[in-house]
Amino acid sequence: MNDPLDYSNVGSEYVLSEEDRNKQLSNEQIEEIQQRVDAYELQQQQLQEQETQPPTGGQTAPTIEQPAPTGEVTTQPEMAAEPFDPSKDYSYYEAQGMSRNEWNRLQMGGGVGSEVEGFATDPRYAMELATAVPIGGVLDPVTDLANKFLPKSAQIPKVTPYENGVASAARAISSVVVPTLALQGAGLALASKAQGASTAALGAGNVINRLGNTAFMKFLGNRGIEAGASVAVGSFSSEYEEDNAFGALKKALPPQYDFIPDDWATLDTDSADEKRIKNINEDLGLGFLIPFVGFLGKFGSAIDEVGNTFKRAPKMVGETSQAKKIIDDLTPAAKSDDAVEELSRYAAKQEADLDELGYYNQAMNPDANVPLKGVNDLYDWNEVGMRSLDDFGIIGASVDAVRVAKNKGSVYGRLGNFISEPARKYAITTPGGVEEVTLGLTKQLKDADRYGMEAADWSINFDEISEQGDNLVLELFDPTVGVDEIRKILDPVIVKNEFGVETLTDEGYAGIFRMINDQAKEFTGMDIAKAQAYTATSLSGQIADLSEGVRLNRGSAAVDQAKEKIRDNLAYLQQLQGTTKYYLDKKRGIMRLGERARAFGKTPEQLVKQIQEDTPQALRIIQDESDRFTQSWEYLQENNPEVLDSFLELYELSDGKINSITKMNEDILNSFVRWRPLIDGAPDAPNILDQAVRANFFNSILSSAGTAGRALYGNLSGLVAEPVSYFAGAMLRKDLKSVQRGWMAYSAILDTQMKSLPYAGKMFMKASQNPNSVASATRLDLVIKNEQKLAQYKNIARLESEKGNHGFKFLVDQYESLQHMASDPVFRITPNLFTGFDGFTSANLANATARFRAMDELERLGKEATPANIKKIADKEYNSMFNENGIIEDEAVKYNTGEIALNLDTGLNTQLNGLLQEIPALRPFILFPGTMANMVRVMDDYLPAPLRSFQRDVNELAYTSVETFLEQPELVENILTNRGYKITQMDETARLNAIVDLKNKTLGKKAIGTFVTSLAVGSVLKDKLFGDGLFSITGDGNVDRQLQRARTKNSNWKDRSMIGPGGIRVEYNEVLGPGLSNWVATVANIADNFDMLGEAATENLFQKAAFVLAAGLTDQAGLSSLRPLVETLSGNQYAASTFAAGQINSLGPLGGLRNEFGKILDGGLKEINNDIISNLQNRNQLLGVIDPANRLPTVISPVTGEAPNKYSMLQRIYNSYSPLKIHPAMSKEEQFLYDIEYDVSSAFKKRNGVDLINTERAELSSLMGKSGYFKDQIKNIMRTAEARNTINELKEARRRGIKSDQVPIGKYDQIHMMLDTALKNAEELAFSELESPVRLSIEQRIMEKQMTDQRAEQGLMPGIDSSLNIRY
Repeated sequence: MNDPLDYSNVGSEYVLSEEDRNKQLSNEQIEEIQQRVDAYELQQQQLQEQETQPPTGGQTAPTIEQPAPTGEVTTQPEMAAEPFDPSKDYSYYEAQGMSRNEWNRLQMGGGVGSEVEGFATDPRYAMELATAVPIGGVLDPVTDLANKFLPKSAQIPKVTPYENGVASAARAISSVVVPTLALQGAGLALASKAQGASTAALGAGNVINRLGNTAFMKFLGNRGIEAGASVAVGSFSSEYEEDNAFGALKKALPPQYDFIPDDWATLDTDSADEKRIKNINEDLGLGFLIPFVGFLGKFGSAIDEVGNTFKRAPKMVGETSQAKKIIDDLTPAAKSDDAVEELSRYAAKQEADLDELGYYNQAMNPDANVPLKGVNDLYDWNEVGMRSLDDFGIIGASVDAVRVAKNKGSVYGRLGNFISEPARKYAITTPGGVEEVTLGLTKQLKDADRYGMEAADWSINFDEISEQGDNLVLELFDPTVGVDEIRKILDPVIVKNEFGVETLTDEGYAGIFRMINDQAKEFTGMDIAKAQAYTATSLSGQIADLSEGVRLNRGSAAVDQAKEKIRDNLAYLQQLQGTTKYYLDKKRGIMRLGERARAFGKTPEQLVKQIQEDTPQALRIIQDESDRFTQSWEYLQENNPEVLDSFLELYELSDGKINSITKMNEDILNSFVRWRPLIDGAPDAPNILDQAVRANFFNSILSSAGTAGRALYGNLSGLVAEPVSYFAGAMLRKDLKSVQRGWMAYSAILDTQMKSLPYAGKMFMKASQNPNSVASATRLDLVIKNEQKLAQYKNIARLESEKGNHGFKFLVDQYESLQHMASDPVFRITPNLFTGFDGFTSANLANATARFRAMDELERLGKEATPANIKKIADKEYNSMFNENGIIEDEAVKYNTGEIALNLDTGLNTQLNGLLQEIPALRPFILFPGTMANMVRVMDDYLPAPLRSFQRDVNELAYTSVETFLEQPELVENILTNRGYKITQMDETARLNAIVDLKNKTLGKKAIGTFVTSLAVGSVLKDKLFGDGLFSITGDGNVDRQLQRARTKNSNWKDRSMIGPGGIRVEYNEVLGPGLSNWVATVANIADNFDMLGEAATENLFQKAAFVLAAGLTDQAGLSSLRPLVETLSGNQYAASTFAAGQINSLGPLGGLRNEFGKILDGGLKEINNDIISNLQNRNQLLGVIDPANRLPTVISPVTGEAPNKYSMLQRIYNSYSPLKIHPAMSKEEQFLYDIEYDVSSAFKKRNGVDLINTERAELSSLMGKSGYFKDQIKNIMRTAEARNTINELKEARRRGIKSDQVPIGKYDQIHMMLDTALKNAEELAFSELESPVRLSIEQRIMEKQMTDQRAEQGLMPGIDSSLNIRY
């Protein structure tokens, strides 16, 4: 071996003693060596016998070196003492210590002539060649056929095997081909005679004869005869006991390219009978090809000739003089037409690569007693295979990337290999080694300048190469961002120095490489990133191919070699990705608010310098992680190989994070054992049991039919708003062309519904059968998070269970059961209905979008936009929007659907999910972050003009003129790209039309929002100022929870409603949709909370603002809200109990459905105790219907004696499922108490300091209401207040800023005082009318409390005898 410059001199070869050698060798190797010694002794004996006879034929006996004296081990003498004689077979040189690989190499070096020369020099060889065909084609098959039927004792011996390789091959081939051809000819002749006899007997017109004369039957019959002849020969030929064609090919192929199944190919482990069967099976498919061998040879030659004549092989080309020089230097020698010469070159290249590995292994392992690959000849051929460097190195790989991406001469290709095995080993074992190799590869790319590739029917230029390099960088660093953003992260940025002057910093990605090698200053961060991206892509491809090879070749000696290469590639890839992740996290950390806060007082330059200074330590940590990965691999391979595959799969699925046994165990503990309900320190490894429980929890909450109905109404209102907002915007702009386009797009209602309804049903069925099959069309908050690592967990659990440790298997089984339950179509019916509704919305929008695009196409073609022309093109466009699974995948349509279905993956949604992952304690209060984030976005869409939106693209669409868009095409591209439009497939006209369409809808939404909000403001102002508003509008209630509870409990007040004729209340929330309804509710909330009689607008400002904000963010399906969080944190025990009961109830299946049915069957609000059990009863009123003994009492108004908001069964059903929910009007007395802000809900809470239970409160309220005393007193007080103008005076005082401490509402005009007196008298009257058992129970509790109070006043402890109550 030549000593390469990359490694130091490793010293001379070493010699092992016989004892040491036996220690290092396996039993199989020792046995093989012993066989060689025996063969050598036999050869010596034969030579001694020859020496006693005179040489014949002018031959001279060869000189043989004598063996060394016993007990001494010496190296074999140099082979140069005797020239290599290719005519001698391997056994001759094996006795002299020559390896099979060396003998093969010398034989190849002599070319095929080495066998042919034997015919001229040895008459025996000539005789063998002359008799090969007759003996192989006649005598051998006859002998095999006879032996087939003779007993073993009478077997006929075959002619002695030939020594010459060519003659032996010819004889073997003839023994199969000659009898096969003979049998095929005889069979065809017999078939022809049979056909002729049949024709003569039955006539040519006979059905059987006519069928037999068809081309197909002739072909089938001939092929059957040919295949049958091959099978017949195979049944007795001894050649069929050797390898078949597939077996020979399988052995010749490298493991990673072995595609032949073991069932087809003969294996070394097969018996002779098994080999015969496989040979016969092969001939069933291949036997009939023998007659065509000659034709196929000519045909193949013709194909090659035409291909060489008319098709030019792809060629690397340089676009600059520098590139041309580099390409010329790297271009390999032209391929030879001589196959043997090419094979010799390949063998030499493999040998050189093996030598390089040998030098590296010796440099790293100086111990002479350890066998080393590339140094010692102790490895089989399939254990020393090397992946040689491909031509043109990383430059060629960069071209490969384009060819693979654009299918230019490649469909499923891989990037070439450009890192040698020794370089790879050096890199993964040396801190900073991967980075050093990366810089070298970066230099190769930079030195190559601009280059490309040309072929006969395609070409690649450097701009394409650069673009694909950028794409691979995105895949490596962050596929979710664009090239411009990744450049900002990787390359230097401009900052201001202490003098306010802008300077270019040097902290880009290349900066951390300068800590390793100053050569990095020549490159940009993007240059280095591209080299890393090519490397990662190349290694990933090699890992995939090697892994497939390992899977297909289990049990082969090459598997261990392949696994070692996989391990090295993974270790290299791990370190490379570690560097990219380290820098990406650090750079983005600087930009994050939290990181800036922690780095308060540091300049950007100081932060960047910190990254560079931390780089060496970071690289050491990355190296340590890589070492742990390698150690874990080696440990598992040696001690627990069954777990190794699971470990490697976990490594891949976790993006390299699970890289050691410790981390694998940690991942299992985090995923199954450790429950982190408050703060999650490992958000990347969530507890999957918790996730499965949460999936069922969501199903339970959403299970009511009313929830599904609200989703449907929300989608329908969004679909109606689409054309309404479009036409409104077009009319505002006075754009008649847009009006026409909108009409042609939205007026095809029948055509749209014929497409939408079947698609909705199809999506619902798909979701019901397999929710994961429609994950891309499922709402973000409701996607079932299936654990990708489950298969690996199950394997590890199984292995542990076999050891007697069943706990892990139990947890895995529980997780699977929970997941199956979460996917059950009954329990998941509402989320599946959501998917169906969203499918309906998507198909509606897809058809409208297709019609818009059809009009663009007609405009481009200069054709008239008639309904027929539009439909023809639109149908084709609509059909192109579906993927192979029948799901709409058009990104623009999906974006538009997400807008309506509250399902866009917005930045706020991402931030909320990140927050919930780190602080799971917030998850019960923000159940559906995606829905909440989208409600904020929709409110912003309808933000009244001229207020500016917080969404930049909404502002641009609303306030940028069409002329400005024409002048700024990049702005148009940015807006359209963000909304899913494929701008590369759109011409300038189509882009402009799309922008105008979006502008119309944006302006229309703002106009509608302005109009509706103005109506709400006007209505509220009129009602508040003059008391004669056309509609009285309610929002989400009052910040004073006690006052709000009184409204809800003791009157027919209803949130988010407006008063209609006769005082009835109609809910507007589902009719207006989340955007408009939230603005109307916000106006009402502001009026209700900032224009109160009890206090001035400026009092409790923070609490009011927080309430208005929280109420606006409420999911109107009642599913998630910030309000419970605020109330719970403020110490509201009732709110906390209600919230806790809701959470517990939803842990059981169909919680929403149970609650809904209970309220339908048993109407009215229920009087409950302030505890969790009572609240659970309230959410399961169905149980009270079934068991009246446990039925909760209904709330009765102490004013009217009636149950508020209790309707007939039909009205309850109507209100449960109708978008227009109707509620009765409040009585005049209830309205007065509402206006004067008097809380009547405090009635009967206590009696002389004793809490009353729910049944007692309900009974007393009923008695008080039915007596009519309190109602009559309210009427009298109403007349007094009206006479004194109390309400109007208080309104005026509050609007002038007079606060409650100056004019308390409880004192003003004594109105509240009179109400208090009336309420107290009414309570006493009701208590006196209470039935005796109930009254006596209350009085007994009052007496017990009085006695307890007396004992406490006397210093007596409860339950302790007074004589023992000693005080000091």
